[in-house]
Amino acid sequence: MTALRKHNQTEVAIWLLECGFKPMIVSNQTGISTQRAREFHREIYGIGSKSGQIKSPDGAIRTATAYMSASYCMSLYAAMTPEYKSWIDMGTLVRAIQLHQKLGLPKNCQLSCNEFYNIALSLRSGCATLEPCSKCSAKHLSVRRMHFAPYCPYCAAVGGP
Repeated sequence: MTALRKHNQTEVAIWLLECGFKPMIVSNQTGISTQRAREFHREIYGIGSKSGQIKSPDGAIRTATAYMSASYCMSLYAAMTPEYKSWIDMGTLVRAIQLHQKLGLPKNCQLSCNEFYNIALSLRSGCATLEPCSKCSAKHLSVRRMHFAPYCPYCAAVGGP
């Protein structure tokens, strides 16, 4: 690997960690080792990263607000990344999350960037889809094994589908 490529990998890894992604995701997306990503995390935050699994999409989306949040963010991501079913564009995913966060949802209603990453993985693998609403045409998320039937969260927010 060239020195320039290694430098770029390191820069992207640090940026993703600063955005809040777990070292495992950073490692998967940049090619640096998980151990190195953990070391960077410790250097950035002064503490080790939290261990544990990231919630699966069906585990993260348990409320109507979380469902609307996930649908909105993933619709933004898909609109900005036409190839979202083929690969994950981390730069665009981060921009979609940042735009989504400007909604000003209460902290307890927001999903983490790691959970949004898992939803993007599910969109890529086909375990989740973005379905158009038959009334308003807005796209909403449909996830296998979701705890409730998919519906249009936008229509529901203004008085029911």
